[in-house]
Amino acid sequence: MEIIETIKNSLTIWTKNKETKKIAVILFILQFGLGLISIGAHAYFLGDAFSSCCSFDENPFEMSQEKLNVNLMLVPIVLLYSIISLFFYFKIILVALKQFSVKTPELKTKKFVKAIVAMAVSYFGAIFSVFEKKFLLIPLAIIALVIADFSVVLPNEFVLPTAFVLGGLLIAYLIVIIRAVVRLVFSVPVILTSDADIAEAVSESWKITKGKELKMFIAFATLIVISSVVSYVFMFIFSNIFQQIGTSNSVGIAFSILIGLITSAISVWYTVSNNYLIAIFYKELKEN
Repeated sequence: MEIIETIKNSLTIWTKNKETKKIAVILFILQFGLGLISIGAHAYFLGDAFSSCCSFDENPFEMSQEKLNVNLMLVPIVLLYSIISLFFYFKIILVALKQFSVKTPELKTKKFVKAIVAMAVSYFGAIFSVFEKKFLLIPLAIIALVIADFSVVLPNEFVLPTAFVLGGLLIAYLIVIIRAVVRLVFSVPVILTSDADIAEAVSESWKITKGKELKMFIAFATLIVISSVVSYVFMFIFSNIFQQIGTSNSVGIAFSILIGLITSAISVWYTVSNNYLIAIFYKELKEN
């Protein structure tokens, strides 16, 4: 029940804060604007082929050279969008903590850069098991098995057991990474609310989350599942509607704009709620 109440608070409390709602609108405009730029670029450069890449049935792993070229052209714009979005991402955490009566400083350039580096260090530390070196044996075993599989022709009776072992190791490694990411999620809030350096922030996050990772994982995963299901339902419904209408270029553009509106709104809703969830847990753990 406590987890349900925490998730409910993360979904509703931010709607009572004017500053957070303003940031949410800015994030929506940024994301939808990026989507419009992408749609315009693809429609212009792909021409009649654009409608075929708007289908819900399109294989995301298949990409024509023309579409790849357009995506590469958009990389600088996406990078700029990412930097601006990160600023507002961190801003939401500060506003949320302030709403929970936590003293927060202004988000200045130096602190913003430190927060980005802390986030990168956290993911790097999670992937390479920096804080729990015993788990580093798992990726090493995976690499060893893959190398053996490519360099040695295994007898047929060993192929299936090796595949099962490799699959089990991959699942175990994924669990290790997710657990580490959850335990390091407060590196950014520590940077934003104190004068701690990056190493101190990462260590502080690791320390205060000890024994709390399962509860936090359930809450974060629940938000992801909710937003994913809602997004998938809308995409499925409107994709089927537009497929009934036709597959002309204009229909493809209209479909892309509508889906962009929906996914941008859901993405912003998830981002704000997720950041409020981080703020709720951070305040709770710091007080305990």
